[in-house]
Amino acid sequence: MTRVIVWNARSKTITGQQIVTDAAAKIISENFELLWRGEFPSGTFSGIPRYTLAVLKLWWLALTRPSVHIYFPPSRSTIGFIRDLPVLLLPRKKLTFTAHVHGSDILDLLRVRWYSAAARTIYRRVHFVAPSTHISDALNQILPGSVALCENFLNPNTNQNPLLANSGDAERLGAWKKMGLPLILWNSNLMGTKGFAEFADAVRLVNSAQTKAFVVALGKPLGDSELTQAEVQGILEKLMLEPWFVYAGSVGPSHSAHWAEISDICVLPSRRECQPLALVEAMCAGCAVVVSSDEGVMATLEDYPGLVVDSTSPIEIAGALLDTIACHNRDPDGFRAKLKKAATRQAERFSFDKFQRQLVNAIKKSLERKV
Repeated sequence: MTRVIVWNARSKTITGQQIVTDAAAKIISENFELLWRGEFPSGTFSGIPRYTLAVLKLWWLALTRPSVHIYFPPSRSTIGFIRDLPVLLLPRKKLTFTAHVHGSDILDLLRVRWYSAAARTIYRRVHFVAPSTHISDALNQILPGSVALCENFLNPNTNQNPLLANSGDAERLGAWKKMGLPLILWNSNLMGTKGFAEFADAVRLVNSAQTKAFVVALGKPLGDSELTQAEVQGILEKLMLEPWFVYAGSVGPSHSAHWAEISDICVLPSRRECQPLALVEAMCAGCAVVVSSDEGVMATLEDYPGLVVDSTSPIEIAGALLDTIACHNRDPDGFRAKLKKAATRQAERFSFDKFQRQLVNAIKKSLERKV
């Protein structure tokens, strides 16, 4: 039987990639022989010694054991690509690889960077697993016949803890819900490229009109190419002064699924996504959604009813929210019922059983791959 090594960096922050990788490791252990779970700290200089030791053990196992297969989530950054080279350059022809993609920027790595030609050559021995058709189709054009589709899965709501640790926040939320006002959910890390600044301006516009709504934000303030972490933190702190806003912090997947179930509208005006868990949770819960036209968002949305907006326009986002809130206020009881059938389809699409079948089939296909 082929022995499988699961190789991955582990972040201190809960990420969709880590959730999927942990699930994949469990599936691999149940369907194949898991030889070793090789983990090392992500993004810290203090983790270099542990990474070096992990690489040495990886090479020893891969070169001394027969029929070894390596499953790993490939990094999409330049530094991450260098970090992955000890895996990709293992000097043994009989090795097989599954690279489970978790970001659209893998396409940049293979197409537009100064080292992309070398990256394409190195990755020819790898079989990709992609969670979204917009990535799998593009990868198949770059490296034909090397990609399998495996959409991510919904983490069910098993949360038993209070949604809000602060009793004052919980009381405010409860009071607004008793008034029958809609709940708007931000369920992603707080970042510039996610459209958080535009979202903040949009919900202010909504609540400055006669229409009112309560807003809850989940996620961690992070810096990126558009906003620094300090700028994001400043936007968040101003929102926290509003009586209609609560910040619930960074939460686990069960907790966020619970929030999706009690919310009415989920907003994701992101500029770039792979397959956003926030949107998956919202659709499976039957939330109304206001989203951007990003390729990854559109591929995830498919035929689910939603309003598509210009992610850079707070006015357009606010307009979509006002339209959705008006529908909610006309018939609160029927608001979610209209989306129930679509939600059932999405729950089937993103079921764990389907994910498991697709992943096992993809790894089996990788084992058959001859390069």
